[in-house]
Amino acid sequence: LGYAFEAAAATLEYGGHSLGVRRVAAIVSPGNADSLQLLGRLGMRLERSVLPPNETNSLCLYATPPPG
Repeated sequence: LGYAFEAAAATLEYGGHSLGVRRVAAIVSPGNADSLQLLGRLGMRLERSVLPPNETNSLCLYATPPPG
């Protein structure tokens, strides 16, 4: 998770500071333990499960905390 964390953290920082992005969302399969761990390390939190159209398996929607 080292390089993935560094790249994702840098992207979030650039988006927030240089581009003014206020929130970022990620959709991940609940069985993808490495991605779930990475999102947690990045400070993203589970918001809800989502069921994409024409799919039978739900996915997890994670997001950065709302600005405030």
